[in-house]
Amino acid sequence: MRQAGKENGLSPLQGEIVDFMVRLFRLMGLPKTIGSIYGYIYASPHPVAMDDLTQGLGISLGSASQGLRTLKVFRAIKPAYEQGGRREYFEAETNFQQFVGAFLKGELEQYIENTEKRTKRMDQQLSEISDLSDKEFFEKRVKRLSTMSERARQILPIIGEIFLSEEAAKLSDHE
Repeated sequence: MRQAGKENGLSPLQGEIVDFMVRLFRLMGLPKTIGSIYGYIYASPHPVAMDDLTQGLGISLGSASQGLRTLKVFRAIKPAYEQGGRREYFEAETNFQQFVGAFLKGELEQYIENTEKRTKRMDQQLSEISDLSDKEFFEKRVKRLSTMSERARQILPIIGEIFLSEEAAKLSDHE
């Protein structure tokens, strides 16, 4: 993938925005391409078609398609319409709280589900330990892991309140 900049029609400011988004999305554990696509759309004053992404970012049609699909799932982009256009166009969702909150909530739910399954398996495996001192040690460790999962479950409503509530959305819209 080419670096965002003048050679692909982006101004230096737009290139900085793309780079900013790449770093933000990488913090969330997402590939560079996803951040680049979102940044490109976010930095565009006009709706963006898939062809614009492939040419502007120097990525394949498959990468653009997959990236757009991912961004749709996170509700980071929305469909836009161009007068007389037959292609599908997109605009960036600028309410970061909504899509970052949805991403965090989804990741946390997945984490909780995974840890609950794993700690249940660990509990079953505890019965196979015959040495009492080892068993006591591992019971404490497994209990700590279970507690982490319980605490993570308690955080879910807080994430919903912070990122996904109507009030948070209204505050974000006024900024």
